[in-house]
Amino acid sequence: MRVKFLFRKSFFLGMLALCACAGMPERGTPEWNKRVLSGDVLVVADDVPDTRLKIVKATGWTPLKPDVAWEIFQDINSMHTYLYRVIESRELQPQGGKRVIRLVVNAPPIALTSGYDKIDMTAEVTETIREDGSLRRGDFVSIRSNVKNAYGAWEIEPYMNGSLITFSMFIDFGKVYIPDDAANFFVKDFLVTWGKDLREWAEAPQNRVRLEQNAARRAGKDPNDVAPTLDGAMDFLR
Repeated sequence: MRVKFLFRKSFFLGMLALCACAGMPERGTPEWNKRVLSGDVLVVADDVPDTRLKIVKATGWTPLKPDVAWEIFQDINSMHTYLYRVIESRELQPQGGKRVIRLVVNAPPIALTSGYDKIDMTAEVTETIREDGSLRRGDFVSIRSNVKNAYGAWEIEPYMNGSLITFSMFIDFGKVYIPDDAANFFVKDFLVTWGKDLREWAEAPQNRVRLEQNAARRAGKDPNDVAPTLDGAMDFLR
């Protein structure tokens, strides 16, 4: 129950503010827009009650439309081919009507000194799509893991003729002591790099067309009608 409480609290805190780090411009300001549209992955963090750890949130912008960006997270089986340190990503059999995924990630050096060579997590995913298309969200909570708790979310919303994609994550290593600041840094490092890896992969012309076709198929349209968007057509044809 505690995991659910912390998870809900992180969600509502994240909705209230995106400016939790010193020097980070407030969301929606000209400086924030300039940075995110130029390709920066912007990071903020919300406190986890009763710990010194943070739920870290990394946000980046892509020209992909929200329904197309959503398809990235429907293809968990491909993520290990392009995400930093991810060595296994698999969609498992659903349980109780929920998606179940497995992620295995090579741990950073600070975790190796505490006996972790990898983080191995099986998680349930709860997906939410608002009817007006203003938010698409997948919340994941570990049901089996070699760490005490691991949970977070991916979130997609329309922004500036494209989409904002936000990764959130919290990892509690439990009895194995890893300094809180180091654990926070390690999660931040993962999420910033994942954001950049994901954007590069999704915007590659061949992947972008496949995502657009999958989105069309999900919407009941003919995927054969999807062609490379104009801004990627020349790259696609090379």
